[in-house]
Amino acid sequence: MSHENRTNSFAAAGKNMGDAAVTAFHDTAVAARKTAHGLNEYAGDVVHDAKDGVRHFAHAAEKESSKAVKLMRDFVEDRPKASIGLAAGLAMVIGVILWRRR
Repeated sequence: MSHENRTNSFAAAGKNMGDAAVTAFHDTAVAARKTAHGLNEYAGDVVHDAKDGVRHFAHAAEKESSKAVKLMRDFVEDRPKASIGLAAGLAMVIGVILWRRR
């Protein structure tokens, strides 16, 4: 009889340990699922913010480049000889720099 009690006792302990393991694995899976969902939402927010930032940067760059083109046009229209001289000087500097790299 004592051998049977020990066997039942070991079986009960094993069942309790198995139940505890199943509960732990279930809780871990639920926590992992919640964490993955939270990370997915966070990643979506980061992507949305990045898109907004790029959109604002592109708009600002477009606006500023339009201003630069307008300033260059105005400069060329107001001072055509000076702009030709400036362009020639820049071309010479760039040519010297490229020539030295050979």
